[in-house]
Amino acid sequence: MRKAIAMTAAAAMLCACAGVAYAKAKVAGNEVSVTVDDEPDTQQAYELAGAHCAKFGKLAKRIGGGGYTYIFECVPRQP
Repeated sequence: MRKAIAMTAAAAMLCACAGVAYAKAKVAGNEVSVTVDDEPDTQQAYELAGAHCAKFGKLAKRIGGGGYTYIFECVPRQP
């Protein structure tokens, strides 16, 4: 019985840890630039900015930011 209680408690703790998540990143911009806020993963920020700039046929180039904020310029694709 004690073993079952201990296993249940351990499973509950693992589930609680797995549930820790960051707020969804906020992407805001236009055809010139884009800002990605609240994104702890740098690679994910690049992907979000790249998807935004691609709407305008451009590529994302990081130009600043800090912490969980990333600022990108949407630059023309090179021929």
